[in-house]
Amino acid sequence: AYLEGEFRAAVPSLLAERGDVDEAAAMLEAESGSFVEVQSLRAKLALAEGDAEAARGATEAGIELVGPTSCYSAAIELWLLDGLARRELRERAESRASLERALALAAPEHYRRVFLSVGPAARAGLVELVREGTAYRSFVAELVAAFDRRAPQVSLTHPQLLEPLSERELSVLRYLPSRLSNREIGDELYVSLNTVKSHLKTIYRK
Repeated sequence: AYLEGEFRAAVPSLLAERGDVDEAAAMLEAESGSFVEVQSLRAKLALAEGDAEAARGATEAGIELVGPTSCYSAAIELWLLDGLARRELRERAESRASLERALALAAPEHYRRVFLSVGPAARAGLVELVREGTAYRSFVAELVAAFDRRAPQVSLTHPQLLEPLSERELSVLRYLPSRLSNREIGDELYVSLNTVKSHLKTIYRK
């Protein structure tokens, strides 16, 4: 019955993709939490807002719902987002375990779309995982190469942006592929955690 979950998550997902994060979050508030796809999208939005604790809560709830009829890609995404949320929370062992679980599901079919759709945070988490040791080194290398092939196509000053990013927003954006947490980014830029979260919210909106 995963099609119902995909349907319920479809509209808020489209809203989030076009930058209407607040509207997407409001729609999700009204949705039942009994769908894997809904919890996955909640986790993704929470990470975008810099709320790793809420993201981990959503992934934990979603993972409990994963079953034999669950959408394959949603299960991969949940484990990936769980790993990234736990990485932000400095739960290193748990983060590695969740990322390995996502890779175990994706590697046999070389399933890359979910990782690429999550963006630079996924690349940073995978690069760190390789340094620490992974059973899926060759597949991770494929994923990182795919990220790097896409990177030149992304311009920070792309003319399609209706509102150009400010210098401070560009500074925050450049740290996103790094291994730094939001708090550490704030330390690097001499701004508060709340300021970093505010910039991230504006970046995703734009």
